[in-house]
Order: sequence, then C-alpha cells, then structure tokens
Amino acid sequence: MPQNFYNKITKFVFLSIASIHAIRMILGWQIIIGSWEVPFWVSVLILFFSSFFAHSVLK
Repeated sequence: MPQNFYNKITKFVFLSIASIHAIRMILGWQIIIGSWEVPFWVSVLILFFSSFFAHSVLK
C-alpha cells in the first residue's frame, strides 16, 4: 500500500472519530456500554487525541 494512500485513510479514520465525539458533546448524546454510561470527559479526551493524531499524519 502506498504511503500517501495509507496517510489519507488514517487521517479519515481519526477525523471521523473526532467528529463523532464532537457531535456527541454538542448534541448531548449518551453512550451506554452495558450498564455503564460513558462520561463526557472521555469524549473530550478522545476528541483531543484523535484530532492530534489526524494532524500528526499530515506532517
């Protein structure tokens, strides 16, 4: 697989994850896994790190 193609796919995946968590925070969606409700601070961390990783792919 060419490096450029891999970078585009990786950037797309991380930006998709960041977008979903940003939408979750804006719209107030809840995520429930089993009986555990995922707190919003988890989405903040995931948003931060996935955005950072997507930005790092561009370098």
